[in-house]
Amino acid sequence: MRCDVRDAAALDCAFAEHEIHAVLHLARRKAVGHSVSDPIGYYDVNVAGSLALVRAMERAGVRTLIFSSSATVYGHNQRSPIRESAPYAAVNPYGRTKEMVERMLADLARADVRWGIACLRFFNSIGAHESGLLGEHPHGPPDNLVP
Repeated sequence: MRCDVRDAAALDCAFAEHEIHAVLHLARRKAVGHSVSDPIGYYDVNVAGSLALVRAMERAGVRTLIFSSSATVYGHNQRSPIRESAPYAAVNPYGRTKEMVERMLADLARADVRWGIACLRFFNSIGAHESGLLGEHPHGPPDNLVP
């Protein structure tokens, strides 16, 4: 089933039609540059969509969630490696949407111990294999800082 993460009725239908025990949340908009020119679109999909998903999960009694976050929540950190305990310092709307969802999920987990939530903060890998078989090989302007 394919649906918009913001569509509550479609999400409820998906949970009703399938035996779901956990969710790997990957739905999002991800182009940092585009988030600067369309911040409201990013907040709508990334934050409101995540809230809609969590609400649908709650209605379905599914309380295990892995959230695909981003290392952009750290901003331009000067230390390497970056520790998970580093403070939030997002510098663009995309990073701030990821931060907001992480904070929302942390609040949820504190409020209701039945929830099991993990946030994975990914870094973009750089480059592709010269064969084009591994890594990003964009057709048009790349969405990542370094394709």
